[in-house]
Amino acid sequence: MSEFWYTVYTMQDLYGESYTSFTLFSPTHIFWLVLCVVICAVVAVIYRRSSQGMRRKFELGLAILIFFGRSFETDRHHRDRSVETGDPAASSL
Repeated sequence: MSEFWYTVYTMQDLYGESYTSFTLFSPTHIFWLVLCVVICAVVAVIYRRSSQGMRRKFELGLAILIFFGRSFETDRHHRDRSVETGDPAASSL
């Protein structure tokens, strides 16, 4: 399986808790930030120029992506949030 699909937690499990792929605000980090902004802008322009029916399909597809993205989250993510915040209710999200 490609490392592209690994989460932060998977990478830390494989390479240790202190693993980071690049430092914040390095050229690599800036590149990925700019790329994300460009992709968001392109998607926004396409969405605005779409018909009402196409917008509905786009919104439904986005909802499905969010649902499936959330369904693959692990319990570890929620446990870490409860430890960081000190709020045991955060682990039930």
